[in-house]
Amino acid sequence: MRFHGPSPTSRPSEPRATAPPDDRLDPAVAAALLTAGYRALGPVGRGSGGPAWSATSLDEPGLRVVVRVVDLAPDPRREARLRRLVGVSHPHLARLVAAVPVPPDRCALLVEHVPGPTLEALREARGPLTSGEAVTVAVPLADALDALHTAGLVHGDVSPANVIVRQDGRPALVDLQGAVVDSGGTVGFAAPELEQGVEPSAASDVHALAQTILAQLPPDRPPGTPSAELTELRAVIAEASAPEQEARPGARAFGDACFRVDEAEPIGLPDPSVLARTELARLAARPGARSTTRPGAVVRGRGASRHRAPRRWRGPAARLVVAVVVVGLAGTGALALSGSARDADVAAESPAAASPVLTAAPAPDPVAAAVALTAARVEAIASGDSARLDAVEGPGSPAHVADTRLLAELAEQGVRVEGLQVQVHDARRLVGRLADAARASREESAPAQRTARVEVTSTLSSHRRVGVDGAVLQEVAASGPTAVVLVLRLTAVGWRVAEVEVSPHR
Repeated sequence: MRFHGPSPTSRPSEPRATAPPDDRLDPAVAAALLTAGYRALGPVGRGSGGPAWSATSLDEPGLRVVVRVVDLAPDPRREARLRRLVGVSHPHLARLVAAVPVPPDRCALLVEHVPGPTLEALREARGPLTSGEAVTVAVPLADALDALHTAGLVHGDVSPANVIVRQDGRPALVDLQGAVVDSGGTVGFAAPELEQGVEPSAASDVHALAQTILAQLPPDRPPGTPSAELTELRAVIAEASAPEQEARPGARAFGDACFRVDEAEPIGLPDPSVLARTELARLAARPGARSTTRPGAVVRGRGASRHRAPRRWRGPAARLVVAVVVVGLAGTGALALSGSARDADVAAESPAAASPVLTAAPAPDPVAAAVALTAARVEAIASGDSARLDAVEGPGSPAHVADTRLLAELAEQGVRVEGLQVQVHDARRLVGRLADAARASREESAPAQRTARVEVTSTLSSHRRVGVDGAVLQEVAASGPTAVVLVLRLTAVGWRVAEVEVSPHR
């Protein structure tokens, strides 16, 4: 991301232009966009902070952005927030492509256009999410909020209308203007303190995310008995929606709590034509439904027990693919991911991965796949190319999020890894008692044709951490043999790592 033209902090002496009263693009904004190499296409709706427009890059015709204009003048803190936002990058947060100054004291935020339906449209087109699908949404979004909060920012307007589900099932949080200009949020999702004029906080974001997830679930008391997972998920949401800010967990803790409730599963997307009809009907029926006020819809506790039946253990020792890579890269400052158990599980595969066709034919050898995936993950880390992780982990999964974030932080620090290689000494499929031990008391599992557990013992070579100038920052010694159990899941494109468990022989 880069600033275009003069710094947004500049204060030219000409009189300040006022925006048109309607949703027409201000000529001053259009001119600033053209100067920066972007052409406005037309309005794309309204957010809590006003209208938004679509624009395209003149240099890269395929690059589409959503333009929102923020006023930097009333509060000097806004400029500092904008500069912090420039440095935030997360795979489940819409990317800030550019910040274009609009003299004298406005700025156009150019945020990547994320194609796909909103959670709001998805709910209307196909009905509620299952608890597993809700986890697939909640965990990556909580991680995205954590990235903002770590930078000292808030989103300010988490709601179903500001969450996009890409065609591959990955959720993304959009509309970043609330990170610069205080937002009152969206009716029914904003925290109660915002109604009292309190500035948005990290706790406010957690409340809004919890309410957003709640809105995707079936009714509180549907016909029949709700599953234990839904009951527990509502209890987690109730805690995150507490009236008092200090009683709510942090974003990462909320994601961890959701992760422990149920197995994440791919989000089922309806036919695109159904989504299109639903979205058109919704826009026609509810123009201007977004609001900056908040009546409040706080979830109260429903008596759900916080003591659940034992599930698969996901302790701190669980790591992605080759756990010892974490040791080899220690000291980069980018390894906070290893402290969170949820980072070891795959949350969202593409919808095609759930196809029953996969169980109709013999699966490829999972042992050979485990060896190849082990090598592929290390090669991706060594290359610094996050796109290569798609061949190892399900795109959009917490595992994919963690590794992508690791590579992004290494790149930001100007650090690359040289000479890193992995040697697999042994790989064998676990069956019978060993497989049961690896499951660590989990009562249910995926169909045998689609899931395999492979114990892999490997070592890492000695390698170097090298700075951008080529100077060696650290020499890392070779690791000793380490055994982990890779839980593989068969997808439409082959075996992918679903989770990592402690070896029963450890």
